[in-house]
Formats: sequence, C-alpha cells, structure tokens
Amino acid sequence: YDCLGGELTGGVQIRAIIESRDHSLWVAAEDGGVTKLERTTGSDGKASFNPVHFSHHEGNEHTPINNRVYSLAEDGDGMIWMATNSGLSRLNPTDRTFKHFAIKDGLPDDVTMGVLFDGNASVWVSHKKGLTRINTTTFELQSFNVYDGLQGNEFNQNACFRDSATGELFFGGTNGL
Repeated sequence: YDCLGGELTGGVQIRAIIESRDHSLWVAAEDGGVTKLERTTGSDGKASFNPVHFSHHEGNEHTPINNRVYSLAEDGDGMIWMATNSGLSRLNPTDRTFKHFAIKDGLPDDVTMGVLFDGNASVWVSHKKGLTRINTTTFELQSFNVYDGLQGNEFNQNACFRDSATGELFFGGTNGL
C-alpha cells in the first residue's frame, strides 16, 4: 500500500480513512472494501502496518454488505461502521463478525453516504432519503427528512463531520449543510 500517495496499488481511489482507538488505520477504497492497517511499533520506535482486508463476498453475511464504501466511523464500543452503496455494515473487529442494515431492516435507503458516531449511544447515517439515527446497543432506528427541518433529503458521500468540542454533527447535502 502506498499510504503517502493517497492511492492503493493500481491507482484505486481512497474514499475514507479513520484511526481507531487502537491506533490502527481503516481505509475504504473505491470498490475495494475496507483494509485495516494494524499499527505495530518496532524496537527502533518506528511504526509499521500489517494489512487485514475485508471485502464483500456474495451470499456471505460475514463480509461487508458491499465493496463500495463511502464513509467509516468507530463507535464507543470500538465497532467499525461502514456506509456503503447497499446499506450499512457494522464490524466487530475482535471477532470479525458483521451486522448489516438495509431497507429490509428499516433504513429508508440502501445508498448510505456518511456515518458518524455522536459520542453517546448512536450512529447517524446520511443517505439519499435523509438521516437515520441508530442506537448502537438496541439497533433501534429513527429517520429524519425535510419535514423534520433537514436542508434536503439527499446527502453527499463522506460529507460529514463531528465537532469534538461541541458534539455537533454536520452533514453536507445537495442543498447545503
């Protein structure tokens, strides 16, 4: 991996990068799934990275729901959330199990564009039909759209940010922030 150049081998574009609490890097690539770069420190004090790849395999629930990942987030329990072109995947990095969320599970849309952890007990997901809050413990979903005061129903990929000082969440869409 050429992390400094911002591309994976072969010129694949990176869509999202986060650093998890164990200081590993999680990289989502265009149609390439997600790679965890496990950080280790050598006796010389230099960091090195061991890649662990997670990619979708049709019919296998133990893989991400899709390889096109737009956004990544880590919740308070260390779970990694992946906003994809076919719904949302939650990975437990310890046992490498997945839980998926799609229209059939209550999401208004499968094209999930962004995901943020709110610092409490929920992840917020932007999509093409508004925002959805998911409780990270009970998995209860609550959705919001223009009738709730949003700028619009359609949001852009990985256009999301959490201000750690105030706790405010920002999502960018076709009609603004």
